[in-house]
Amino acid sequence: MFQLNKKDQNGFSVLLAILIMTSLIITTFALSDVVLRVGRSSRQIGQSEIAYYAAETAVEKALYQIEQNRTVAGLDGETGVLAETGADWEREVKPITSLTIKCGEGEGELHSDEQGICVGVAGDIDDSNPLRVQLNSGSSFQLDLNFQAMAYPDNLQVNWTDPEGKCKLVVSGNDGHYSYSSSQKLYDLGSNLYTLRLVNDSSSMVTFELVPATGASLPIGIKVTGIGKYKGQKRILEVERHNWQIYQVPQVP
Repeated sequence: MFQLNKKDQNGFSVLLAILIMTSLIITTFALSDVVLRVGRSSRQIGQSEIAYYAAETAVEKALYQIEQNRTVAGLDGETGVLAETGADWEREVKPITSLTIKCGEGEGELHSDEQGICVGVAGDIDDSNPLRVQLNSGSSFQLDLNFQAMAYPDNLQVNWTDPEGKCKLVVSGNDGHYSYSSSQKLYDLGSNLYTLRLVNDSSSMVTFELVPATGASLPIGIKVTGIGKYKGQKRILEVERHNWQIYQVPQVP
């Protein structure tokens, strides 16, 4: 039977020891790399969260000022630094003048028997693509056009057809409070800062149409974008404030 002599056994033991040491060294380096990667990833996650907090702060500050002062003046392009962390933030504030909900009978469109708002073509609300408001009987629609420093059209035509003569447009602004029972054109939106209320007191659904002046768009909301930056990490947060609301009469079971 073949047997290793003492010299061969010693050589084999050395070789085995070298292989074991090499394996341990490789495993140690691999584990060290994993630990370093995890540590780096954890730091980046923490830094990313700080950047997100900065972006959130930029948005919340803007929304608070908009609600308190009813203006967007000075908010777009504003920058700042969070004293607690040193993270930088900047912000964009833009009017929302477009709508993606189309009027029609296809899938994903607002059908003629459904309540809501829509446009003929998804995109900007302008004189060739007016805003349509479909209201059930007893419902009303309010649009706030009373934020200063917004690019409002020079005039706004409000149309509707109501055989019963029970629908109305209620307007409140710097020049007073008015109620109209037929289609009306409103002027000087930028200075009068109107709040519009469309009321359907007829017995069936009615469609109202809001047509801004030629070459102008109709703002129906405000989009606030906050951008936070911290140690190479960047987070972006967008929030849309709708300046309109449909008030629906509860259905009696």
